[in-house]
Amino acid sequence: MIENNQSVSVKDVLSPEEKGDNNSQDIVTFKNEFDISDNDDKGETLSKSFVDEDEPFDAGRSNVDADSFSLKTEETPQKEQDVPTEKESGATEPDSEKAPAFDGGIGAIANAANVFGVSEGELQNEFNRFKAEKLFKKIVLDLTLKTLTKDELKRLIGDAATFGLKGVTVLPSALSYAVEVSSGAELYVAVDCPYGAETFKAKKFLVKKAVSSPAAGVELYFDGFTLELKKKQLLVREYKQLKACAKKKQFVVAVNVDGMSAADMLLVNEILFEAGITEVKAVSKSLSANDHSLEGFIKAAAGKFAVTACAREGDADRVIGVFNLGVNFVACSNATDLAKAFKEKLGVE
Repeated sequence: MIENNQSVSVKDVLSPEEKGDNNSQDIVTFKNEFDISDNDDKGETLSKSFVDEDEPFDAGRSNVDADSFSLKTEETPQKEQDVPTEKESGATEPDSEKAPAFDGGIGAIANAANVFGVSEGELQNEFNRFKAEKLFKKIVLDLTLKTLTKDELKRLIGDAATFGLKGVTVLPSALSYAVEVSSGAELYVAVDCPYGAETFKAKKFLVKKAVSSPAAGVELYFDGFTLELKKKQLLVREYKQLKACAKKKQFVVAVNVDGMSAADMLLVNEILFEAGITEVKAVSKSLSANDHSLEGFIKAAAGKFAVTACAREGDADRVIGVFNLGVNFVACSNATDLAKAFKEKLGVE
C-alpha cells in the first residue's frame, strides 16, 4: 500500500508481468499440437492457448504475435517520475473505465478474433491449417516399396507437393521421371534397397552415382548380416567412407529393424554413430508405437541421430503415436492419404 506523501516510481508499481519477467511461451509443441481427436468444443481448447486464466487483460497494451498466436505485451519506455497517491490527486478511476479482466475461457478466442478482424470460426480454421502444414513438413512419401506406373508416380508426387510434404523417396530407376514431374517436391533416392546386400565397392559406386543426380539426398540400406561377417571397426571405416562419398548431400542410413535383437540394435547404432552418420531411418512392416522392434531401435538411436520411422502404410492415430516416441520424421507409401485424413480431422479444406 502507498503511504500518504510517499513518492514511488513507475517501476515500483508495475506487476511482475508488466516488467516483462514472464517468458513468452510458444503454444505450438510437437507432441500436443497435433491432438486431432474430435472435440466439438474447439473454442474451449484453443482459448486456453492464448492467455493464462489468471492474467488480466490490459486493452491498452495488448497486441498479437501472429507467429505464435499468443498475446504479448509491449512496454513503452517511460522516465521515472513521482506518482501522486490517490488521496493527493483527489481523483479515482471510475469502475467503468477499468480494463476488464480477461476470463481465459471462451472469451479468449473472441478477443483474439477481434484483434485479427476475423470471425472466431475463421481464426480456428486458420490455426488448424497452421498445425496441418507444420505436421506435413515432417512426413515423407516413400515410394520405394511400391510398383507404380508413370501415371501413378506423377499423381502421387504431385499430391505430395500440393500437401507440402517434406519430400518423396524413389528408387534410382524412377528418379529421372520423378525429376520431370516433381512439381517442386524435394526428391530423395534410395540405393541398395531394401536389403543392403551389395558389396562395399558396389555401395560406393551407387552412392557416388546418386550424389551426381538431381536428388536432394541419398538413402543407403544397411546390411544386418554384415554384423556377423565383419568386425565392428571395419564397418565403422566403411560407413565413414560411404558418408564421405555423399559429400555435402543429405545422407541417411536405412536399417530394417524387424526381428533385430536388442544387442544388434545397439551395435548398429554404435557403428553408425562412430562413423559420423547423423541421420538414420528405421524401416518396419508396421508403423505403430506398439511395434517393439521399431520402438526399441528408436530408443537406442535417441540423442544420437535424426530418426525417420518408415513403413509400408500407417494410419493417422498410429503416426501420432510414433511421433510421440521421439522420431523426427515419418515416411510411408500412403503419406498423401494420411495428409487427407489429417485435414479432415482438423476440418481444414
